[in-house]
Amino acid sequence: MARMYPRQLEDNTQHGEKLVYAALAELPDDWVVLHSCREHYLTPNGYMHYEADFVVLVPQHGFVVIEVKDWPHVRICDGEWQGKSAAPNARWYSMGRKNSPLHQADMACNHLKSSLVLAGIFPAEEYRQPERRALAILTDSVPEGLCEQATEHDRRICARMRGVELGSLYVCGAAALQKGLRERIEALFVRHAKLGANMDAAMLAAMEQYLAPTMRFRLDLRHYQQLFDEAAQPLVRLLSMLEESRGGMLVTGPAGSGKTLLATREAARLAARQPRDGQPHLLMLCYNHNMADALHAHPLLREQAEVLRVSNFHDYCGARLPDALRQKPGATGDMLTEQALDYLQEHAGEHPSYDYIFVDEGQDFRDSWWQLIRRWLAPQGRLYVFADPGQKLYGSRGPLPDLPTRLRLRRNLRNAYDIARYCAAYRPDAAQEEPLPLQGATLMPPAPASDDPAERAAAVRELIAGIRDQSAFTVRNCDIVVLSPWKASNPRSCLPLLADLLDFAPDNESHAQMLARHQRCAKLDSPRILADTIKAFKGLEAPYVILTDICAPDESRGFNEDAFYVACTRARFGLALVPTRSGEELVHRHLRDAYASPQRLRSPEDRASEG
Repeated sequence: MARMYPRQLEDNTQHGEKLVYAALAELPDDWVVLHSCREHYLTPNGYMHYEADFVVLVPQHGFVVIEVKDWPHVRICDGEWQGKSAAPNARWYSMGRKNSPLHQADMACNHLKSSLVLAGIFPAEEYRQPERRALAILTDSVPEGLCEQATEHDRRICARMRGVELGSLYVCGAAALQKGLRERIEALFVRHAKLGANMDAAMLAAMEQYLAPTMRFRLDLRHYQQLFDEAAQPLVRLLSMLEESRGGMLVTGPAGSGKTLLATREAARLAARQPRDGQPHLLMLCYNHNMADALHAHPLLREQAEVLRVSNFHDYCGARLPDALRQKPGATGDMLTEQALDYLQEHAGEHPSYDYIFVDEGQDFRDSWWQLIRRWLAPQGRLYVFADPGQKLYGSRGPLPDLPTRLRLRRNLRNAYDIARYCAAYRPDAAQEEPLPLQGATLMPPAPASDDPAERAAAVRELIAGIRDQSAFTVRNCDIVVLSPWKASNPRSCLPLLADLLDFAPDNESHAQMLARHQRCAKLDSPRILADTIKAFKGLEAPYVILTDICAPDESRGFNEDAFYVACTRARFGLALVPTRSGEELVHRHLRDAYASPQRLRSPEDRASEG
């Protein structure tokens, strides 16, 4: 039996494709068959998109792209392809050359070949090995007893078409498919062979790993950075607008819309222009410890460390407080008492002044902090604030600063399409434009709701195994993060039951210990998967996120719809949800809308043509 992707077809798969799938499954064990293989990728000439009903990888030969049509709904009349819907009394219409099955298969062949060249699997020479061939299969609805006439039927149809080779078109019923499909595919290579073929086992494995999609898990890591850079170009062009801003700028936008990208690039650009006089001229602040660590490690900011200081607000202030006024973070996450803030205000004149101050995660900053930050600015200094009011995890913090220039970002650049749709449903005020057209594992079916931590732990364990087993790429531990509203010490948490798989925080974990744990789990050979609370992971992202222990909003201190939104938007390619019974309604509220996407992948050209 051939290796089939996916292992099961969806219920709404066309009848003809089901017949061909069953026939292809009988191919030899070393053949690879991919159903509904599609890509959306970037080339030097722009975006390319193809979708093939089937791609068959044939060892020692090459690959075949197969387009399948239900023959009762298409026909050839006077050399022209025509089609009609399944509705009663439907009329035939001209499909045009571009919509003919053979042309669709051939175009998919060309685009697939270009994708393999870009990936380095095929060489870029004029003659590329292995061979590629297109085949159109028209499934006939004639009774089984007439299937022996399929060959003659085939000849009569091809005789009415110009320039169509018999071997590229196959009209038959189910029995003939089972009997002769392998011979048809192999005959293509014999008939078209020029220099022979050399698709060895290594190339077959590379193509399988590169292309293999499955029904539940679709991953396209190859083009993520290209797509992200392309989509971020309009943001980069806004840097000149930031430069013209007098007094500062407020940038808002939903999670994943590029706020931090814009902040880091503009801060690095301005820092590069500052004199190297031993003084810091720029300050970049955020709220979250992990976010501060990520900014510290950012290559653009690290290059400007001589004039650019990066910190979270608590650590920056704590370093300027006497020991008597320091305290550990409380329930609100703050370690700054009113007395500490008063002290900082009184001694603001002793504080270095900055030409530019950048604040990320501004929605978590308190009103009294803004007063202090403004006093740290030089007389003609500029304040840049980047915030998403929908990501407040610490209650109401007061209004954001009123700055002269305001910019609203509206496009999701981080999450796969269905994840973006799902998250946006919890933020109707986000008004996002079309999300970045990423193929990803998307939104996985939620695990059954359970109040038993052991059952939720088993569900998490099964999801991890499923991601590793069904992904088209090798997924390492560092690619997965497990998040929970609760710390592992909470008796309702399922994390301690996964101690063999997860690396979670011990009680009273220090910042240094947390940083070491994150760095340990980020290594390619990490033996365990990072597990964290939602608040601790805020500002970060991962290819796969499994969110477990989901309870009802406000059932647990600090967990609400905003926290749920933040957690879901951490997932770049795949999101899995494991709820308690009380959290089931929260998880399922918008699932129908997320899965009902009419077209998951559309190129910018497609959107432009739609007006």
